[in-house]
Amino acid sequence: MSTVSALQHTPCGLGEGILWHPERQQMFWIDIIEHRLLSLKGEEIVDTPLERTPSALGWVDKNSLLLADEVGLHLLEIEQQSLKLVVGFEHDPLTHRSNDGRADPWGGFWISTMHRDAIEGEAAFYRYFQGKLTKVISNITIPNGCCFSADKQWVYFTNSPTAQIMRMKLDKDTGWPIAEPELFIDHSDNFREPDGAIVADNGDMISAHWGAGELVRYSAEGEIVERYPVPVKQPTCPAFGGENLDTLFVTSAKVGIEERSVNEGQTLVLTGVGKGIAEPAVKLSL
Repeated sequence: MSTVSALQHTPCGLGEGILWHPERQQMFWIDIIEHRLLSLKGEEIVDTPLERTPSALGWVDKNSLLLADEVGLHLLEIEQQSLKLVVGFEHDPLTHRSNDGRADPWGGFWISTMHRDAIEGEAAFYRYFQGKLTKVISNITIPNGCCFSADKQWVYFTNSPTAQIMRMKLDKDTGWPIAEPELFIDHSDNFREPDGAIVADNGDMISAHWGAGELVRYSAEGEIVERYPVPVKQPTCPAFGGENLDTLFVTSAKVGIEERSVNEGQTLVLTGVGKGIAEPAVKLSL
């Protein structure tokens, strides 16, 4: 049986990008709207202001993270809080920003960009790999849910307004796409809006459903295995963490909710939902 509680910290306007750093045994996440980097260090929550709009994280080594914002991907030294640009985006940061992202099993990093006003077709996914940033998915609107199958055959993603989760076949040796995206899960008839997602060690996917107050667990075949109700309306992004990767942390958002419960925008902690896979390190070419 699963249980859920909330970390009581200053709630996030739009919590996202949650990441368990396996070498530090530390959880990090982001508040996109309020430009904050948060982390759970033991029992202490560390809250660090940022100058720009962050959205996604990866880990590089014990002392550094990869951080995405509207300008590009940066190397963030955790203790010094210093940023060094790794690669910049081609878009205008006044009109576009980064969104969902995740490291892949080959040492690359997938990062999406989108129009700040969520204009249809203005979003894309890119892959940073071996020092280059390459567009791999285009003509979408709000890109989310980037994660990778346990057998390294698929990348999953969603264009949230369509309420459809897609998948794309990958080369098992290099991680590059080898086929066009195909439909994996379709919620377009019931108004579920998939947001962030993570893959468990048994191959199941767990997706946060924005606006529905739940996470949904799917088998590798796309069938619903279980639903996990949560005490927030807008869960955004899940990540397995803890010493044994058997705790599921989930960010949420308070933006747009007029009648808020005490938990809106808090980061949730779920137990009894299985185990995850350690996030791979991002390999930089500086």
